[in-house]
Amino acid sequence: MKTERSSEQGGFVLAAVLLLLFVISIAAAAIAVSGINSVQVARRFQESDQCLLAAQSMLEEVKEGVYENFRDYYINQNHVLISFNWFTSGSDEWIGSPSAFKYDIPNPMGYGVYTGSVEFLNEPYSVVTPTPDDGTRYVEITLRAEASNGRVTRAVQETLRYGMTKSRIFDFAYFLNNHGWFYGVNCVVNGGLRSNRDMELRSTGLVLNGDCYAVGQTYVQQNYQIWDQAYYWNHAPDQARPTRYPSSSATDAWPMGYDSQDQSIYSGAEEIPMPYLGDLSLYTNYAQLSGGTIEQGTNVLVDAVYDGPGFNTNDYATADDGCLVLQGTPSNPIEINGAVVVEGDLIIGGTVTGQGTIYAGRNIHVINEVEYADPPEWVKPDSDPETTAVLNRGKDFLGLAAKGCVIYGDYTRSDFSAGWIQQYMRPPFTQPYITDATDADIGFCTSYDGTNYWFDGDYTEDFGEKLDSDNPSNGVPRAYFESSLSDDDFKSLNPDRYIGRLDAAIFNNHLTAGRFSSNCELNGSMTCRDECLIPNGRIYINWDIRLGHASRDGTDFNSYLPRGLNYPELVSWREVAP
Repeated sequence: MKTERSSEQGGFVLAAVLLLLFVISIAAAAIAVSGINSVQVARRFQESDQCLLAAQSMLEEVKEGVYENFRDYYINQNHVLISFNWFTSGSDEWIGSPSAFKYDIPNPMGYGVYTGSVEFLNEPYSVVTPTPDDGTRYVEITLRAEASNGRVTRAVQETLRYGMTKSRIFDFAYFLNNHGWFYGVNCVVNGGLRSNRDMELRSTGLVLNGDCYAVGQTYVQQNYQIWDQAYYWNHAPDQARPTRYPSSSATDAWPMGYDSQDQSIYSGAEEIPMPYLGDLSLYTNYAQLSGGTIEQGTNVLVDAVYDGPGFNTNDYATADDGCLVLQGTPSNPIEINGAVVVEGDLIIGGTVTGQGTIYAGRNIHVINEVEYADPPEWVKPDSDPETTAVLNRGKDFLGLAAKGCVIYGDYTRSDFSAGWIQQYMRPPFTQPYITDATDADIGFCTSYDGTNYWFDGDYTEDFGEKLDSDNPSNGVPRAYFESSLSDDDFKSLNPDRYIGRLDAAIFNNHLTAGRFSSNCELNGSMTCRDECLIPNGRIYINWDIRLGHASRDGTDFNSYLPRGLNYPELVSWREVAP
């Protein structure tokens, strides 16, 4: 039997098909529109993220530029604290002008060109001296950055602190601003070495239990030795730093501790600017505000600043005015507390206690062994380094910072003052360098080029006279490494020919030189521009880990040593309305 479809049924099917196609097209259109909207939303989010990244990038560029410009100025001004007035001296020293910096920012996403600006807010800025004064300065700067592509705009704001912190030059057992060399020495260094020029390691007798850094090249002509951890535990002195893994667990890391498995030699390292003792009045103010003193028994020898008569204590207006002699004993030690300034030479030996740094306006002469009454000690291995660190924070510490030189032993002997040692105290072993105008009174300005003061690098020269300001004709011709005392007065203090022990962190603007006895221990750090140290047998240099900028042993420990510039420190960050 045959079945036939009516025309009405055919029309219904066609209408249904057309309706279905219409619904599908609507859905497809909706999907397409949704897709387009999603792409646009995604693009808008991407543009928003790009704006934020662009604004933050501009901030990073500007704050780094400010730091670099200020750092260069700070170095050119020989690291004096008054350099912070750069931030208040006007816009010509900043990057362009401290108003708004305009940028055309390449957009890697290809959605157009971003433009942006950075503004310095809250001008003028003021230099802050912490109270109580810890020998630092800082300035806080607020920057606002905005970036836009014409559709999206975002803005961020940061407050940054440009200031000072523990100088990283004291992170090393031995830091030399100029050329460093270890030739044929029998020396054990428990700590790192660093030079802002080249470093030469040319001795099989050298034991280096630490890293070595050179801004230039490090030359290793002969293989030096490295102690493994077990040998270090059994042979390193108590004054040497702990190991990086003080317990049996390798996961118990100890920052800035020794690790025999990770000792390296670096060339082309970043320069660490060495602070410079410029105008002594800045440190005089520091000493007065910090309340520094030197006492011996019941006698207060120095209340912040010593500017009295010298060795001839009853005779003012002589060449040794402002010079101070300190000699301690185990039963009657020299006690240092805080920062103290001695306007002339400091002549020191014997037992010391307390914690502080002595700034000398000329030379520091170590004439006998300097030893702590209560030294820090690090047992090896140590199952409880935190407790050890807390105990050591209260142990004795002495910083010796000289505007001139630091000299060890009896320089009046023929084997020092007129002997072969002097060949290392003049070119070519030393080189000319820029000094500060305030060094003229102690002779370290041998020429002026119209911009900078220079010293020719020859420490054996006679710089003329250490003059008295009230009586310029009254002076004694002295070489740079000699004290302001006459030779007879100096020898009457019974200086040792060789120094056998020195517990102190040493810093000087110019030269450290002298002779040391066999198995001498230098416990602290050695920081200088030029160096001429002659060991007579083995010498141990043990770095005081309390000086480390990232050391737990240095937490809440104030050495009163010269500070260095810190990288910009973030105080606050927030996104703000465009």
